[in-house]
Amino acid sequence: MPATHAEPAITNGHDGHTHLPPAAGKKGKAKKGVDSNEASRLLAARISQLEQDAAGEKDQELEIEREVKRAFRDLQQQTSKMDDTLKIDHVTKRCSELLADTRRLEKENIKIKKRADALQKERDANRAELSKTVGLKEKLEKLCRELQRDNNKMKNENKELQAVQKRNTLSWDEKYANLLAKLEGYQEDKDTPRKQVVDMEMEELFRVRFKSFIEQYELRELHFHSQMRTKEIELQYHLSRFDRDKKASEAELAKMRQLQTQVQTLSRSETQLRTELNMYMDKLGEACNVKAALDQRDDIAARQRKEMQDQSKKAKRLEKENEALRRQKEATAANIIRMAEERQDLKIKMDAADKKTEKLMSIIQQMQHQGRRVPSEMASTVESHKTHGESTAPGEDSDYSEDAEEEGEGSDQDDTEEEMPPSRQQPPQPGPATNKETVVRTYGVMQPASKIDCNDSVLVQESLLSMAAFLKDNPEMSSRLSLTIDQVFKGHNGNPPSQADCEAFLKQLAAAHYPDGRRGS
Repeated sequence: MPATHAEPAITNGHDGHTHLPPAAGKKGKAKKGVDSNEASRLLAARISQLEQDAAGEKDQELEIEREVKRAFRDLQQQTSKMDDTLKIDHVTKRCSELLADTRRLEKENIKIKKRADALQKERDANRAELSKTVGLKEKLEKLCRELQRDNNKMKNENKELQAVQKRNTLSWDEKYANLLAKLEGYQEDKDTPRKQVVDMEMEELFRVRFKSFIEQYELRELHFHSQMRTKEIELQYHLSRFDRDKKASEAELAKMRQLQTQVQTLSRSETQLRTELNMYMDKLGEACNVKAALDQRDDIAARQRKEMQDQSKKAKRLEKENEALRRQKEATAANIIRMAEERQDLKIKMDAADKKTEKLMSIIQQMQHQGRRVPSEMASTVESHKTHGESTAPGEDSDYSEDAEEEGEGSDQDDTEEEMPPSRQQPPQPGPATNKETVVRTYGVMQPASKIDCNDSVLVQESLLSMAAFLKDNPEMSSRLSLTIDQVFKGHNGNPPSQADCEAFLKQLAAAHYPDGRRGS
């Protein structure tokens, strides 16, 4: 068969079918399945190995225990009929032998362990290699199975293709045989032409028609040649025009470059001339504006001098204000210190006065204990003093503290007010001495209270004189205690004093407490 007979088989609809290779997903799944099977198999092998090792260790421990028991039994049998010294020597010798054997066995055990480790490593490597080999074998077997399946598929496809090709070959053979029979019939007709009935009119019509076709074809050829000639002429014209335009453009480019260089030189010269012109204009403007600049400078200098004078005045005024504020602050601090000192002094004086009062009350109480009668007026005074002394002492301190706080607030308000001129400020004046200060300085209130013996008439007389002088010089304390000299004398002997007794008592009081005659009776 000729080679061209196989070509139509390619264009046949049955021959274009191609079998696709197996899907990649299936291969991946199969590979994953193989890996999981291999891992499970290795895991099972490792578990079985560990179980065997554990069983071997247990057997070894049991064997060691049996050997120990046997050795102990032999040792007892050997030493049962010996003395103690012989037993000790025998046991010592046996221990040394066992120690030497133990060390030798330890060394051998170390060597065996090393050898076992090496063998275990080699065994693991062999197992790994075996697992790899087994895996590779399984992969190769699977690949062989896949190749066998592909081979079977290819054989089936080849059989189908051969059958199709055979059918196509037979069909084309039939077609070529029919065509060959037709060609042979045409050749026979040509070799041995048959007589035919010719229609002259139709023949003439065909002749005229063919002649007209030939003329039209010749005219068409002439027209085509003329058009080709015209196109060639136009092409030559355009080429010549292109050459002319190209030369003109090159000339224009050269001219443009020359003009660009001229423009650059002119622009540089223009910039230089403009800079010179600006410089001359600046010089001219400076020359024209010299007077205005001088006037402006004088105005600026005058303004600066005026500002400097204002600043100096303001600085002096601020210095004065600062000095006044500093003096006011110092005066306020001095007042606060003085008030604190006065408060401390007053507190000390009040404590001394309270001590003096307690001293007097102790004298009165001692007199009462000795059986002396206290006047009714003085008894009520003593009771009121007991209750009043306990309740008024904190109040006085609190009143004084409140007064001090009010004075402090007032000083703060004075600080916040505007500063007065220095001529209006008055220096702080010390306050007058109070009656309490006089009492402390005159009667020695700071002295500690002493216990008085009422049987001592001289001491009692001195105490009464001191109390009378205190009440005479401090009427506010007398009003507070509701005591007078008459009440004192009534408490002393129970009888009211006469005028002569009062004068004699006052003279004695003046002579005792005012020996220089500063204060008369």
